[in-house]
Amino acid sequence: ATLLLLIVLMFIGGAAGSTAGGIKVNSVGVLAAAVLSAVKGRPHVVAFWREIPIFVVMRALTVVVLALLLVSGANLATPVLIGRAIDEGIGPRRLGVIFVVVGWLVGLALARALFTFLQGYLAERASQGVAYDLRDALFERIERLSFSYYDRVQTGQLVTRLTNDVEQSRRFAS
Repeated sequence: ATLLLLIVLMFIGGAAGSTAGGIKVNSVGVLAAAVLSAVKGRPHVVAFWREIPIFVVMRALTVVVLALLLVSGANLATPVLIGRAIDEGIGPRRLGVIFVVVGWLVGLALARALFTFLQGYLAERASQGVAYDLRDALFERIERLSFSYYDRVQTGQLVTRLTNDVEQSRRFAS
């Protein structure tokens, strides 16, 4: 029961923008939207002003769950390996066991580092895609505004507000 509780807590571990492990809040939101779209028979999910095909969301979910299982397994294996090094290596003074356990610990640390990097990279890639789409849509809208609008509004203030809003949306999406 304790092991199951630890696994569940690792899965729900992170919030948007954090570096904690676990499914991000935004990922859960997109997953919920995908389930809702599938129930309604829609072929796509609308998330962050983008239409995402359901098969893409499900493929991404598969990768996320697989990565989470591997990272959770690595996190749970670390104390077990340290216990083995103490019980079978340090106690009986068997240097070979200690070297094997240290090798496994280094391998697990490298795997966690790789998955952490990939998580950050993919989150940033997705957030930059959202920001690009938002900037593109805003530019199209601004081009259609009348000249009288620009006479009433300060251009610098408009650009500042748009830049700020796009950046906040990008941070939320990452």
